[in-house]
Order: sequence, then C-alpha cells, then structure tokens
Amino acid sequence: MDIKLNNVALPQFVEEIINLFYNLAVEKDIYLESKFNSPNHLFAVDQDKIEKILVNLLSNAFKNTAADG
Repeated sequence: MDIKLNNVALPQFVEEIINLFYNLAVEKDIYLESKFNSPNHLFAVDQDKIEKILVNLLSNAFKNTAADG
C-alpha cells in the first residue's frame, strides 16, 4: 500500500468533501456544519486515503442519523 503525501490545506479539502453531502443533508433535514481553528495551515496527507475515510464516515453518519438530526 503506497502512501502519496501532498501538502493540503485541510479545512478547504474537508469542506469540499462535506459539500458532497449537502443535498443529502437538506433532503434528510440534517444540520451539517464544519469548524476549523487553523484555517490555512498545510498538512502532509494522502488525499485519496483521507477522502475515502471522510466519505465513509459521513456516509455512515447519514445512514445512522434520523431526519431532523
């Protein structure tokens, strides 16, 4: 398993992934928000792996959260 590190502004990266779930949040009337204390610091991460992890976490959260959650 290769790791491909890139310097990423993590808040922007996470926000892009969260935006993928915006329509589902509206559809299920689920409040979705992100907050970051370090706005533009760069982090060395494997973008593909982090994206898969975050999409998996959010997918599971939406599956297990009732409407109006």
